[in-house]
Amino acid sequence: MHQGIDNACLTETIGLASGAVAAQAGSRPHRHNEVELNFLERGALTYLFGKQKIVVSAGQLIVFWAIMPHYILEAAPGTTMHWLTLPSGCFFQWHLPEAMTHPALQGQIIWDQKDGQREYQLFSQWHNDLQVYGHEYERVILLEVEARLRRIAQPMPSQPPLPTQQMTTHLHQKVEAMIGFITEHYREQLQLGQIAQAVGLHPGYATELFRKTFGITIMDYLAQYRVAHAQRLLATTDRTVLDIAMEAGFTSASRFYVTFQKITGKSPRAYRFSLLP
Repeated sequence: MHQGIDNACLTETIGLASGAVAAQAGSRPHRHNEVELNFLERGALTYLFGKQKIVVSAGQLIVFWAIMPHYILEAAPGTTMHWLTLPSGCFFQWHLPEAMTHPALQGQIIWDQKDGQREYQLFSQWHNDLQVYGHEYERVILLEVEARLRRIAQPMPSQPPLPTQQMTTHLHQKVEAMIGFITEHYREQLQLGQIAQAVGLHPGYATELFRKTFGITIMDYLAQYRVAHAQRLLATTDRTVLDIAMEAGFTSASRFYVTFQKITGKSPRAYRFSLLP
């Protein structure tokens, strides 16, 4: 599996960056190393995180650790989204309240909705500063992002979750079933045949259908989930690399090392070291 990983599923490292886009349904699941902030200026969209559809509405700000594969499943016409990617090392080193860090590290989406005009001004300012001043203003932006996250964290214990929806026919029903099965069982010793059998398909057809939908293979998608789980454990525990490999569903340390290096561009130890202050 690890030798044939498609380049399309490799983890990007974006760094501190921002922008604004006309949001559209994506062509494939996406993942990168940073914590991501999204502000919806107008419109509405639905994110696919694992087998959950998370609905985001105009005026809402969401925060999530983007190591887990995510995908814009649906976007209303005219939806405008502002985004900022924050190096995950900063997120860890700021020692934010546990009410924020714990759910983020568990792959959950954090959200807030306050003054939409103020949010728009903040994201626009960050984007302008990065475009015009670059590295010179990074420290200022990081201070402002940290302050914004701390403000979100204050009322978090009473914040209800974002609404979710049942999966629709936008995705092929069998692809939905495969995503759900992988999300629930990726830490087990899964083979392609087991995933296909679970949804009642021949392995060859299951592979073709999944690749046609997402642009990557079933086993590459499975590898993404396993590596993301390992990244969480490397960031939040002091467990050995071998323990983490087994916990994440890999059959050997050598397979884990090769797959992790291929997808993230770092060895497991180098990744853990990169998150230290």
